[in-house]
Parts: sequence; C-alpha cells; structure tokens
Amino acid sequence: MKKIGILTLPLHTNYGGILQAYALQKVLENMGHEVTIISGKVKKIKLPLLKLPFVLFKRIVLRYVFGRELELLVEKRINTEQPIVCKHTHQFVDKYLNISDISFDKLPKNSFDALIVGSDQIWRPDYCENIYDSFFDFAVKWNIKRIAYAPSFGKDTWDYTELQTKRCGNLVQLFDAVSVRELGGVRLCKKNFKIDAEVVLDPTMLLFASDYIDSLQIGNTPKSSGNLMVYVLDNNASKNDIIGIVKDKLSLTIFKTGSKVEDIFATLDQRIQPHIEEWLRGFYDADFVVTDSFHACVFSILFNKPFVVCSNQLRGNERFVSLLSLLNLEDRIVNSTEDLDKIKLIEIDWISVNDKLDFLKKKSIDFIHKALLGQL
Repeated sequence: MKKIGILTLPLHTNYGGILQAYALQKVLENMGHEVTIISGKVKKIKLPLLKLPFVLFKRIVLRYVFGRELELLVEKRINTEQPIVCKHTHQFVDKYLNISDISFDKLPKNSFDALIVGSDQIWRPDYCENIYDSFFDFAVKWNIKRIAYAPSFGKDTWDYTELQTKRCGNLVQLFDAVSVRELGGVRLCKKNFKIDAEVVLDPTMLLFASDYIDSLQIGNTPKSSGNLMVYVLDNNASKNDIIGIVKDKLSLTIFKTGSKVEDIFATLDQRIQPHIEEWLRGFYDADFVVTDSFHACVFSILFNKPFVVCSNQLRGNERFVSLLSLLNLEDRIVNSTEDLDKIKLIEIDWISVNDKLDFLKKKSIDFIHKALLGQL
C-alpha cells in the first residue's frame, strides 16, 4: 500500500472535474492504496487595489450618468453567493472525496509515497493560479514518485510563456511517468518539454456505468422529466437549432441538466448547481444526449447513449477530437445543423465502442500500476 496524493484543479461546481477526482481516487483505492486529494482552493474574486478606484468610478459613471444597469460591488455579491451556488456539489465532495485541507506549500515533506497530477485541464496555464504547482514545484526536494495521469493542456496550441516552458520543462524531467489525456498533448510534450508521453483515458472512464449507478445509488434519485438530455455550457442560436432538430427527428422530450452557474447576472436560484447524482441520473434516463461538454460526452459513452457533441472552441475542441477518434466516433461532433444530415442519429455500434473502451481502460490502469511500481 502506498500513500498517494492526487493534485487536481479546485473542486467547486464542475461535474466533470469532481467526478474525475472521484474516479481516480476510487481506482487507486481499489488497488489498495491510501489516497488524498490535494485540490486548490476556489479563490475569491478581487479587484486589484490599484485598479479599484478607477473601476468603481467607471461603474458609477456608467450607472448614474448613462443609465446602465450595473452593480457597483458585483464581486462582493459573487463571493457571498458562492457557498450557496456550490452547496449541492460540495455535499458530494464532502461525502465521497478524501480532501486535504492543507495548501500545497504547507504539506509536510515526504508526506506521500507518490504524487499524481491529473486529470482535467490542470496543465492549461490560464486555468491555474500557479502552473508550477501542477508540476510539483512545491515538492521538488521530496523523495517520492511523481506521476502525471491524464492532465490536459486543453488545446492543441502552446500557451506557455518562455519562462513557463523552461521551468515546467525542468520540473517534468523529474517525473517517473508521464501520460496525457489527448493525442495533441503527446505532441506538445515532445515539442516543448522534450519528453515522451502516453495517451490514457480520462479517470472517469476507468469505471463502468454500473460503478456510478451502484456506488452513488443513482436509482434512488428522482427520475428525469424527459428523454432528450441537454447539457450545454455555452449556449447560442446554432446549438438551439441542433437541439430542436434532434428533438423533432426523434420525437423526444427535452430535459435540461445543470444550472446557469457561470452567469453572474442570473438570479441566485438559477445559479445553484443541482446534485451530481441528478446529473448522472440524466444519462441513465436519456434516449439521446446533446452537449458541448467533454465530460457529458464521456458519460454518454459510458452509459451507451446516442449523442452529438456541439463544437466548443472556447473551452477546447482537442479533447473531443482525441477521445472520439480513439473510439471511431468522430462523426458525433457537429458544428451546425447541416452536420446532422451526415450521421444516423441513433445508430452507434456500441459493441465495437465498448471493445475499444475496454482495451483503453486496461491500458490506462496498467499505466498507473506500472508507474507506481517504477516499471515505466
């Protein structure tokens, strides 16, 4: 048995982010290890002190001179509302995840036998307050195993500064084993860090749908209100058109999961993120899924539900392309309603998909096992 720390992004309202941490913890515990998740804290929104007078002056002018409906202290409201917005997802975190309440720089030296960074976009600089933490800069003198399991750069382009590239490149040379979540990540590691990385599955795919259904008692969650699950993070007219065509073609009833959690101008009730079990129940009940979310795509596959993924350039398309190409499902990515005409909506060869998924799952779990044993 080893004491293992998992380093991941802050866990707040992101279903996929929370579930990937849950899944990796579960897999490692099933191997007999003692696991702790080291998650960064969700930072409060603050205006820099030097900018504060200018920002407030601008807001006052826009509001009282030009009649704009602006909150003068919107940051304060968001910070006050954050615990309420997260209350259901935090229940899941508190119940199922072994979270360390110690910050990276305060962790006792050699408090773990191994550190694992991953998964999700923890190697994407604009998602991390300190990208060097994601390469174990705080543990550079520790005598431990360092493993990267499925971290993602989020894009197929390089966003690191010259200094970040050099410093993170030096840190990653200390790793005992490096894997990434996307095929593009292999190329980025080779080109910029001069290391060979292996492609593995997102941790959520290391478990079966039945693992989630049974362990999280999804059957006890109230049934969804329809059979066409819609989980869209960044809504627009094109995605609404796609949803409408799928609904009409398949004669389905729409039900939406999630909330307007990222819309700071929505009411508090609209922003509260529903329970994770409720989100998972959506896949259990759905006859079809329309989404622009990577992890909703993942769970559609795990639950063997026909789906289409609407392109999401803002959050990164590389992860969709990489995963779906491994499973021969690239045609499920749609950019417009015209793309729907090129596919048979409900026909997916799930036997073939599941065979490929089983192979990749075994390969990914073998990577973790060998990395911890020092066999890579």
